[in-house]
Amino acid sequence: MGSVHVEVDEDMTAGEFDAVTRTIQQRVIDKTGVILHTVGLYATNSRADNVAARMGRALREITANNKLVVQTHGLFVNEKKHVANFDVVVSYDAPNRKAVFQQIVAEMQRRFPDYRFHTVLDADLTD
Repeated sequence: MGSVHVEVDEDMTAGEFDAVTRTIQQRVIDKTGVILHTVGLYATNSRADNVAARMGRALREITANNKLVVQTHGLFVNEKKHVANFDVVVSYDAPNRKAVFQQIVAEMQRRFPDYRFHTVLDADLTD
């Protein structure tokens, strides 16, 4: 059994989400025999010239050279509410995963002080 995170365009419909989920589940089981019990879909902002694009670039810049950061995903910005969400996967090799995560969030907050960040320190479940 397994789970995956997939980023999709924010303008997709529920029907399109369903089709993507079922396609992914079927392809994975056909190729690997692994049953995906969860396909987590994250909406991504689709406009290239907005604060979400700037945040994405900033997040990549902040984490690019940090060998303890396995990945980030799920960045979505609500410009009307001034809220941004994202997940950070920090390696279990980090002496203090929470501290690495908090540094990333603090730097994003410094760069975008008008926004609240709802973030998750996600687990690296790869094998």
